[in-house]
Amino acid sequence: MQSARTAAIAPREDFGWTAERLAAAQIIWGKNCLSPRGDTQLYDIARTLTLRSHSRVMHIGAGLGGTADILHRGTGCEVIAADTQQYIAQASSGRVVHVQPQHNTLATSLDLVLVDNVAEHCHQLTTILENQSKGLLENGCLILRSLMFAAKDAARSEEYQAWAAFEPSDPCLRSEDTLVQMLREAGLRVRSSISLADDYAADIEQHWGDALDLIPTFHRDPAKRGLIPVLQAEGKRWLKRLELISEGTLDIRQLVAVPISQETTHRACPIPSA
Repeated sequence: MQSARTAAIAPREDFGWTAERLAAAQIIWGKNCLSPRGDTQLYDIARTLTLRSHSRVMHIGAGLGGTADILHRGTGCEVIAADTQQYIAQASSGRVVHVQPQHNTLATSLDLVLVDNVAEHCHQLTTILENQSKGLLENGCLILRSLMFAAKDAARSEEYQAWAAFEPSDPCLRSEDTLVQMLREAGLRVRSSISLADDYAADIEQHWGDALDLIPTFHRDPAKRGLIPVLQAEGKRWLKRLELISEGTLDIRQLVAVPISQETTHRACPIPSA
């Protein structure tokens, strides 16, 4: 028998990225954004890598392209936005290109490949990391930001399975050790790994709180009234994610990796090792 906790977050009938869910996500996270942007980390990355107008960045897991827009506006750099989910890429109206694991490198002369959320649902992760990191410059780096398992056997916990059933994309989470090994198999060496959990939690709480304040105004707007249950469900999903992190079931980390070939050169990604 399901526990009350599990039954409370059973998947809804509109499972997946529906138009309503895309609209609700942008109310929470901002225009063309479907998840926390991690602005603090983005600014640190841009400053450390000295991203400028001549720099090139590929953002994989770009959603509708909101984070790529922020990077471009803040630094002037060229950002190639890509997502592995075809429906999302199509919904971006051309801002985001659809990339599959087997695709050849989308761009060359890259200072940075930023991978967001992809490791959470991409089954052929090693393949896409290997193919797209080939576009890195000699001193470029790949930064992977992802939710991951923090506890052994976490995938079998009732709480995790209930949360996973409610995600718009079927989760395919790994442990940090597994991700490090997959990066190695893709020809990359991890130079640092840090937890983003505190900033991530603050980001979710702030944005969800702001969205919650808008709900009373939606009741007075017939065009937005239908989004209220979708918006509430999205907030519930993200708060459940925070629960799993605070309980030690999940973690969100940033892994900085460089091509293994950098080990034999004098030029290296300026992001320091932990």
